[in-house]
This record gives sequence, C-alpha cells and structure tokens, in this order.
Amino acid sequence: MVLMRHVLKRDGIWWVRINIPADLQAKWGKTAEWRSLKTSDDLEAMQAAPAIIAEIKGRIAAMRLGSQTVLAPQAAIVEPIRLTPERAISLIERWRNTLLEAAYVQAYNGELAPIDGDERALRSERMYALSQPSPWDRIKGFNENHAAVIGAPLDHPALRHSRGLFADAWLDMEREIDRFRSGDFSRWTPKIAMEPAPPKPDATADAKTAGLKLSVLLERFIASKKPSEESDIRQVWARLIEFIGDVEAASVSPSEADDWIIAVRKLPVTRKPDVVALDMRAILQDHVGERCLSPKTVWKWAGFAKRVFGWAESMKLIPFNPMNEAMPKKPTKRDRRKARRPYTAGEIGAMFSKPLFKGFAGDGETGYRKEHGPNLRRDAKFWLPIFALWHGCRLEEIGGTKIAEFKELDGIAYIDWTERRLKTPEASRNLPIHPKMRALGFLDYVAERREAGDVYLFPELPHDPKDEEAGTRRFGKWWGFWSDANGFPDPNVDFHAFRHTFIRQCRGVIDEELRDLITGHVGIGGVGRDYGDGATIKILFDALSNVNFPTFDG
Repeated sequence: MVLMRHVLKRDGIWWVRINIPADLQAKWGKTAEWRSLKTSDDLEAMQAAPAIIAEIKGRIAAMRLGSQTVLAPQAAIVEPIRLTPERAISLIERWRNTLLEAAYVQAYNGELAPIDGDERALRSERMYALSQPSPWDRIKGFNENHAAVIGAPLDHPALRHSRGLFADAWLDMEREIDRFRSGDFSRWTPKIAMEPAPPKPDATADAKTAGLKLSVLLERFIASKKPSEESDIRQVWARLIEFIGDVEAASVSPSEADDWIIAVRKLPVTRKPDVVALDMRAILQDHVGERCLSPKTVWKWAGFAKRVFGWAESMKLIPFNPMNEAMPKKPTKRDRRKARRPYTAGEIGAMFSKPLFKGFAGDGETGYRKEHGPNLRRDAKFWLPIFALWHGCRLEEIGGTKIAEFKELDGIAYIDWTERRLKTPEASRNLPIHPKMRALGFLDYVAERREAGDVYLFPELPHDPKDEEAGTRRFGKWWGFWSDANGFPDPNVDFHAFRHTFIRQCRGVIDEELRDLITGHVGIGGVGRDYGDGATIKILFDALSNVNFPTFDG
C-alpha cells in the first residue's frame, strides 16, 4: 500500500523507500534505501517521512557532487521538485483513496478503533475547520501533512495552489470514515491503490508495432473501424496526447491513464475558441474554478480512449489496455437525479427576463444573445425553454416534433405523439398545449411554420429520422453554455431541470396520475383505476391549466 511518494507499507509498518540512481548504486552499495518509520499509523507516518526523505535525497546529492559529508536532515540538499496541477491532484486523490481503502477494510472487519469523547470533539472541530475558508491557518499540522502528501518541502511555492484541494480531500475522507463507523459502506467503491503490474507482451506481437505512437495508433483505428463518433474521438485523443505526449502507445501505464482522467474531471465546460485552442495543461492552469465537465462526459471521454486502446490490444499492437484500471464508474440515472435540482422561482423570473426572451443586440445567429437590444427571434432557442417549462416534456420530444402532429379537438390544441418512437412507450402520448403558450403566440408560430411548408416545428435543428435526439443534442449543450454566459452556472440545473421544475409545480395542484400522463411517466395503464382507458384531452387540458409559474415574465 502506498501512502505518498516514497512511502509504502510493508508487513503493517510504514517505510520510506527511495531508489538510488543507477550511476551511484555501486558506491552506495544497494539499489534502494529503505528506512522504517516505526509506525503503522498513517498520520504519524506522514509527519515523520519528509525529514527522512530529505536526508536521503541530500546524501544522494552530496555523493553526486563527490562530497563525503553526510548531511543532517535540516541541512539536506534536496533535489528540486517540479509539480503540475495534474500531478498534485493525482497525489492527493491517491492519498485519500489509500487511507479510505484501509479504513473501509478495517471497519468492515470490526477493526476500526473507536474514538472517545475528547477525540470526537477534536475531530468535530477539525472537520468544521476544514469546511471553512483557509483551513491551513486553523488546523495544526495542516501544512506539514499537505507537504508530506505532495512530497515537497514546506516552502515549495506550488503548495499554495493545491492546499484547497487537500482540504477538500481531507474533509471528504473524514466524512466517509464516519459513515464506515456507522456501518454505511454503500457510497464507497473500493479502489486499487497499487498500480497492477501490466501483463507481459504477447510473444506473437508483430515487431513492426514497436515504437507505434499514439497519433499513428489513432489513424489506424479510424481507418479500420470508421467510427461514427470520429470527430469526438479525435477531440478526446488530442487532449490525451496533449497531456501525456505523443508517446509510444505500448508505454502508456494505468497510472498515466488515471492521471489523465483526474485531469479531465477538472476541464471547464466551454466552447470559447480562445480557450478550446489552448493546450489541455494550459486550460487546467488558467481556468481553475469554472464549471467542470459532468461525470457522464468524463465517462464518455474515458470510454472513447478505452475503445481505441482496446482495439489496439485486440490487434496485438499493445500488450494491455491501460484504461481498464483507470476507467471511471458509469454514472447511473440515480446518481444524475441526485445531482439535478429544479429551477427556483427566482431563477425562473431572472432567466426569462434575459435578452434571449426580451430583445437582444445583433442578428442572434451566433453567440448567446446576452446583450440587450431591439431584436427578438421566436425560433427554437426562444420556444424550447418556454415550452419545456410549461409542459415538463423532454427536450427531444418537443425538439423533434413535426407540424403534422399538431391537432385540435373541441377547441383544444394538442400534440399527438402517439406515433412517435420516444424514450419510453409511456412517452408516446397526447399533450394539450398550455393556455399560456397560446397567450405567448406559440400557436401563431405553428401556423407560420405550416404555411411555410416546413415538416418540423423547428426546421433549423439538424433532424435525423433515424435518431430521435439528433435535432436537440447540440441544443442541450448550447443551453448549458447560454446558462453560464447569463449567470446560471450551476451544473446541477441543465435543460432537463425544466422537467423537474414542472413536476415540482404540479404537486398539490393536479393529481399525480394526471401529471404522469402529461409528462409521459406512465401510460394509460398507469391511471386505469381512475380514468379507465386514459384521460381525455379535456381532462388533461383542465389539469394542465392549473399549473402556473408566478415569477415567469412572459
């Protein structure tokens, strides 16, 4: 088990191990220097290790200079340590995961030592301090522990950049261990702290593949598989090469792949040309604290890389797939539901008062229509958010709607989605148009599209009859960028939040069964006990008319 750089556990005791440079091994008398820290306690080891590491490195430096002097720890000549944001993040996460893995096993086997009242009080104070700004000024030993984990001296200038990350990791670790003590192991996924030894290369591998660079590997993969997501795969692969270099494909280790994934999690969500054009490391350095890629996007990126490496392994171009160990867990629907939240009443009022809905400067063809002006375009960008708010439908449902699906019965306008192949069988339904939409001129817009001979309600979207979500896939991303540009950066409220917002607004206003019929959560069978073979358009319309958003300024 590895605690930090140069520190690992052997037979239950923490040791420092530093490999001796090859040109000094004969003079040193061995290939590695081992020093016992004489403790099994993780925090004690973190505090004791830096001085010993400094002493050994000082002796190595002195020997290289030809000096016979053995330097004391405080006078040790320490080789310069160069860090990157990604390396610091990797070391901190490895430290956190290592300690949690040990506590996880100990707690499960009843070996985790109980804490008494005094220690509990101290831990409570420490956890509170970690949750506050600048905990490094509040917690004794914080800076020493941080430096030990990073493997750098206390005065290293890079430490000030990562101490916030270290505080977050420490607090998260304390909270998780508390859950272990209470018998809750559901939120922790065991991880392999030690990097597994890669399998030996297959003896049948073609010798011509030696020296195969990552860039060349990608081109061979593209030529062989002709993937439909070629542009996305190229984008991901370019970021991988920017991070680890255009190295030989067979040399990429699971640890390097894991470092890359950790860095990908920190990338900001942006399409600004000046940012996208930057090298990945420059983006990470210059755009800290911005809205980051979602877990689902990170998982997709990792999946693309794993796919290319997997093909290379199957073709015996590389001995093993480095992404197998680094691949993050796929976010579940439950995970995404936990993260999402509805829009607040204040956000609804502020959002629909923006220039996109009131009048903007310029032609609105590009950008996010965020400057006030005299122009107003009632197109997909205008109508899709409004319709989703007042009906709780999915983006692809309304985005892919055809003009022929608009119908009327007894004076009530509705959309007939019963012939559409939507996300679920229950989603294929009849949806009345909310009275608010008529007041806003939505049906006039429908009439204009019909008169123009358009097939789709929003002809400017890239529709594909074989792909129901094709028309709105890019719009969903655009909405996220629009939200960021207009002061709504919370990643937990995306376009799908309109659906959650509508459902919340229905509570106590209309029957749950009718709400589910309107939103497509259940089909006719789900409300059979109350509405026979299903609710009529009139019943659904009357129910929908009761839903209101008082702060909506339309």
